[in-house]
Amino acid sequence: MKFFLVALLGGIVGVGVSIASFYAIGHFFGPLSQGEDDATKYFKVFLAVSFALCILGSLISIKYYKNSKQKKL
Repeated sequence: MKFFLVALLGGIVGVGVSIASFYAIGHFFGPLSQGEDDATKYFKVFLAVSFALCILGSLISIKYYKNSKQKKL
C-alpha cells in the first residue's frame, strides 16, 4: 500500500510541475493561442506533457523509495 502511495504522490508532483511550468510560460511570454484552433493544439500539448511528467514523477519516486528502503537494511 505504501508503494502505491509513493507512486501516486510522485505522479501528483509531476502534474504539479507541469501546471507550474505552463503557468510560468504563459505568465512570462503572454498568451500563446490566437484562436480556438491554437488553444486546442496547446491543450493537447499540455495533456501530453502532463501525462509524461506524471509517469516520470511516479518512476522517480519509486526509484527513490526503493533506494531509501535498501539503505535502511
